[in-house]
Amino acid sequence: MKNKFIDPSLNNTQRLYKYMKYEHLKSFQENGLLRISRLSYYHNIENLGKAIGDKDEGKSFVDLDINYFKKTSENNPPSASEILFGNFGNGAIVKNLKIKNATISDRNYFCLCLSETRSKSLMADFNADSYIEIKNPIKFFKVISSSVADYNHAIFAKCDYSGRRKKYNIYNHDDDWKKHSFLKDPEYITQREVRAVWNINNTEKDHITLKCFAAIKFCKFS
Repeated sequence: MKNKFIDPSLNNTQRLYKYMKYEHLKSFQENGLLRISRLSYYHNIENLGKAIGDKDEGKSFVDLDINYFKKTSENNPPSASEILFGNFGNGAIVKNLKIKNATISDRNYFCLCLSETRSKSLMADFNADSYIEIKNPIKFFKVISSSVADYNHAIFAKCDYSGRRKKYNIYNHDDDWKKHSFLKDPEYITQREVRAVWNINNTEKDHITLKCFAAIKFCKFS
C-alpha cells in the first residue's frame, strides 16, 4: 500500500504557485507533462544558482544522545540512519547510545517545489518567466501522486526553516521521518516553499517526467 501524508496546515491553503519556464508550462498545459527531480540534483549551486541550488538539500545533521532504544541485536547498535528511518526490527534494548554530527540523507526522494507566494521577484530568483496557479493544492497532490510509479510514500508539506541541525534525547521516527526532506536553512524562508515529495525506488535518474492530464483542471496558467 502506498502511504500518503498531508500536512494538516495545508487544509486551509487555497492557492499555491509553481514557477517555471514558459516552454515547460506549455508542455504541462498541452500534454500533461510535469517533471520532478531528485533532491540531490539541487546540490549543484554552480549551475542552478543560490535561489534554486542548495548544497545540503535533502540532508540533516544530527546529534543523538539516547538512553533507550529497541534494536534486533544488543551487540549491534542502530546507526543514525536506522533510528531516523526506523529500519530495524523489534528486540533488545540499547542504552546510552550517542552519535555526534551524523549526516542523514536519502537519495531516493524526488520533489516538486511549490510556493505560497506569488511574486515577480521570486519568479526572477527562480529564473522563470511563467507560473502555474494551483487552485486546489491537496487534490492536485493526490492526482499527481497517482501518476508516480513505484513509490513507498508521498508527503505534501510546508518546508521547515528552523535549520538542518537537530539534537535528540528521545527520538520518535514515526513523527520525524516525514520532516526529513523538508528542512531548509533560514536564508530560504522568503520562498515559503511547499513540497510534494515521493520516495521512489528502482531508478538512477535525476529527473522523472510525469504524465498527468487530470491535474490540469486544478491549474490556472499565467
